Amino acid sequence: MHTPNAVRAAALVCLAACVRAPEPAAPSPAVVAPVRIDCDATSADPDGDGLSESCEFDVARAFAPVLRVDRTDCLWSSRDARLRGGYLFAVQPTREGARIAYLPAYEEDCGWSGVSCWLRGPRCSGHAGDSEVIALDLTRRDAMWRVSAIYVSAHCGDDDRCRWTPEAELQRFSWDADGAAPVVWVSKEKHAHYATRASCERGNWRRDRCASEPATVRFPVVSGLQNIGARGRSRFGAEACIAGHERPIGAQDTATGLRECFWLDTASFRGWQQRRVGPPPRPYGAILRDLGFR
Repeated sequence: MHTPNAVRAAALVCLAACVRAPEPAAPSPAVVAPVRIDCDATSADPDGDGLSESCEFDVARAFAPVLRVDRTDCLWSSRDARLRGGYLFAVQPTREGARIAYLPAYEEDCGWSGVSCWLRGPRCSGHAGDSEVIALDLTRRDAMWRVSAIYVSAHCGDDDRCRWTPEAELQRFSWDADGAAPVVWVSKEKHAHYATRASCERGNWRRDRCASEPATVRFPVVSGLQNIGARGRSRFGAEACIAGHERPIGAQDTATGLRECFWLDTASFRGWQQRRVGPPPRPYGAILRDLGFR
């Protein structure tokens, strides 16, 4: 019989030997398909950023990422066929076109389990609220829009995978049937985002896991009410504080009255959960500021 110390030592050897496996060779460059979106400059622009509300909704819906998720995830909802979350978005104009931030606003991070947690201890535990994000830069030529860069969050500050993927490297991603919206893999229980299943399986010292037969879920953009507007200018107030019963999507999953503020840099996102357990996730307001949403 192996002693606990011997097992821990073997686990350390395995981690040291396996964790820095090389990235696979990149395939040939991707040809990202453009989408025609006719934005009406005369439509209402309540956040005053120069893009009409209808235009922001149209571009967010057209480029909503395809999520590959595990049906056995702690947040999987058979009723909705997606992970439980708030599913909001923000859009701001850029010199080249626009930047979109998709905020899944997952209700929980359920933590890791297994041998590696013997070494990590309490840092394997989960927490209420999970402030992950996917951001896209779009280039516009007249009425034709296309993705020119992608950002996906994956243990930011604890892993070197939270960075923008520029146009020259977009071949790392797969794309939807139209070749316009990226496919993003979501790790089981921790909900980190990756370009491929292989990069997910290497993620965070090989603790992350992605399903071999995942569910395919389009990030739901179904209502303009999901748009949190701009900092200081939102239908939900200056700081976009949204109560559980006000959520455009998934309001039935959370307690009435609990509020989450999406433009506030100092309010940790707690997923509208009564039991605010675990380390506080990063505020969405700070994440959006780092992504250039001023």
